[in-house]
Amino acid sequence: MSDSVAGKASGEGRGAFTAALYHRWSDVPAAWAALAHETSATPFQNPVFLAAWYQSFCHNDTCQPVIVALAGADGTPALLFPLVLVRDRGLRVVCFADAGVSDNNAPLLGPAAPTSSGAARRAVEVLRKALPGHDLLRFDKIPQKIGSRPNPLALLAGVTEGPLNAHPLRLADDFTVYVRSRAKKFRKEQARVWRVFQRLEGARFDIIADPVEAQELFATFERLQSERIRGLGQEYSLDGPEYRDFYRRLLEEGIPAGTVVFGALRLGSELIGGLIGIANKRSLVFVRLGHAGDKWGFCSPGRLVIERVLEWAHGAGYRHIDFSVGDYDYKRDFCIGSERLLEYARAGSLKGVAAAGFYYAKGVARGSPHLRALVARLRGSGRSAAAQSRSLKSAAQR
Repeated sequence: MSDSVAGKASGEGRGAFTAALYHRWSDVPAAWAALAHETSATPFQNPVFLAAWYQSFCHNDTCQPVIVALAGADGTPALLFPLVLVRDRGLRVVCFADAGVSDNNAPLLGPAAPTSSGAARRAVEVLRKALPGHDLLRFDKIPQKIGSRPNPLALLAGVTEGPLNAHPLRLADDFTVYVRSRAKKFRKEQARVWRVFQRLEGARFDIIADPVEAQELFATFERLQSERIRGLGQEYSLDGPEYRDFYRRLLEEGIPAGTVVFGALRLGSELIGGLIGIANKRSLVFVRLGHAGDKWGFCSPGRLVIERVLEWAHGAGYRHIDFSVGDYDYKRDFCIGSERLLEYARAGSLKGVAAAGFYYAKGVARGSPHLRALVARLRGSGRSAAAQSRSLKSAAQR
């Protein structure tokens, strides 16, 4: 079911948007699914990803789906916002469907998506009117572009830099061009560990195409990743019931649909390294990496499975790879780029004014050491310590 809200974007009526509010992902018109499979969305807005997300994380009153579709004056699709209404420290907060499993948050773009800051502002005003009562509208991990198109959220006044970066890698049509761009020492080491691995009896690398096989391997994959993270003295939350349910749904539906990639290094039936990625026609994003520890350190299974998936992805036609959030040394070895993700906060009530101001101040302060020190002294407004911990843990588990 949906509710409709209309709003004029200007006094002359030009650029007007209408909004429809949906309370179930299954109610969203099918036309949006077709757009999501093109360049109008990142892999985290594809229908398989979002359907699994809403089924796994929105199964009780603590998380209410609020999915808003905006259309132009003539009914042409403009923006689809996959959002939720949650409570955080007594505030009713509207944010993207994320919970730490999405590396970026953005609307799906239709043909009538805004391309100027003024039109983006007017679209967000209509969005706000369509939402149920809330204290804070909070968007984070906003990419600056979606494919080759500008992200309307990145055009808004008040958008600030966030603490996280995307790590894109753009591949040429000749894969050897990329390989030669990396440091000679790293190239030689990657070639060496691949030779070492191949000499082992039963050594193999596969892209898992059978969802049943993927589910069986995933149990070992979870254990390997959990042991690695906890062995570093960090907390691990991805084996929680909602997360486990989400990834199992994702594998079950995404592998047949081609929106999930699962690369596996095995010795016989034993998994020693795995990488899971989310994909659309244009992009592949690495989201989870799991590998055996010291026992197999001589063949560097983590770096090795990344290398094998990269080569496979190039052969499969992918030219845009993202190594996801989290600044780790191994990513620099693979010669990836870095693109800052953005944030936006807007109060929806007097109760949310302090929190919105806190978020904005934090964003501005990232470019100023003096302001950063001031914001660090603020207490009681904005993000809770628990929410900060969740964000950090999610980045650490990539």
